[in-house]
Amino acid sequence: MINLNQIKNIIDRYDPINLNPNEVSPDDEYLSEAKIINGMVSNIINEETFYHNIKRLFIERFSESVVDVKKLDIMSKELYFLFINSNKK
Repeated sequence: MINLNQIKNIIDRYDPINLNPNEVSPDDEYLSEAKIINGMVSNIINEETFYHNIKRLFIERFSESVVDVKKLDIMSKELYFLFINSNKK
């Protein structure tokens, strides 16, 4: 089972909006996004669909002009594998 902190830590590490959580912005900066992503677990179809859902989430919440798509791509892959591996247990 994945906990919310695992998801948030991955988002914080990649920081796809360049907000510098825990340094410049509040500690809970990506918490609401982590909660939404956690809710996506039951609907994971495949890696590509998961990535597009993550990308859409961040663009809707922050704006396409500020989203670092390369960071988002790598981050979504790590989250995807975290979810897939947790379901194997």
